[in-house]
Amino acid sequence: MPIFEYKGLSRDGRNVKGTIDAENLRSARTRLKKDNIFVVEIRDKKKGTSSGAGKKKAARKGKVSVQELSLMTRQLAVLVKANIPPC
Repeated sequence: MPIFEYKGLSRDGRNVKGTIDAENLRSARTRLKKDNIFVVEIRDKKKGTSSGAGKKKAARKGKVSVQELSLMTRQLAVLVKANIPPC
């Protein structure tokens, strides 16, 4: 079974990192979510392949387009109006 290294945030906002055994990337993410860990980055320890926000963040350098900001604001307004409770 593959071993994945992860970096994430716990429910109380602390940085967490470690390893987890799982059949695939999806099941590793699911298990971490059940443990109340928000995955920031996860990679296969053997292959070195990575998945997560780390690569996207480095490439974008924090800039958000007007279209993305507008879409996010509309989506947030819909959630607030629907009384969706926080996680």
